[in-house]
Amino acid sequence: WLEHAAMCSSLPNTMALLDELRAFRPDVVYAWNLVGIGGAALVDLLDTTGMPWVWHLMDRAPADIAASVTDGNGGLFGQGLRALRSGTMISMSRHLVDEIEYLADEAFPTPVEIIPGWADAGDALQRLLQVLGRALQRQRFGAAVDQRDLHDVDQRGIGLADLDLADVGG
Repeated sequence: WLEHAAMCSSLPNTMALLDELRAFRPDVVYAWNLVGIGGAALVDLLDTTGMPWVWHLMDRAPADIAASVTDGNGGLFGQGLRALRSGTMISMSRHLVDEIEYLADEAFPTPVEIIPGWADAGDALQRLLQVLGRALQRQRFGAAVDQRDLHDVDQRGIGLADLDLADVGG
């Protein structure tokens, strides 16, 4: 039971995230270290609300979460890395992506952006902001957005009013 709460679903943590989404209504949710707090359910909540989200991978958490799923709690939690298809993934290294895919025995459903943790702080921050912006644009305009369209969106900006938050209440 404790492993299920840690890896798959912890109702208090899921409800806390829902409350924060309703109160704060962020443009993009930036997540990391989802092991130990019911990470699979948190990802599902973000997907259900349609909220754009980015998971910054600093360890093999997706593989560990997927490995904790038993036959008795399949469904959402049995999707493996496919459950991450609506989010944007950032990794510390290509080696980490390869390790996660090897352990999960499947590839990530979308390309993973590599932002090394040892990169120059200014360059890494700029790349992180670009990835967060693309995650928001992908949610707003769909996955097949042309680069010219992204430039136009950057010039206009995207605000909270552009997002449909009906699923998170308010």
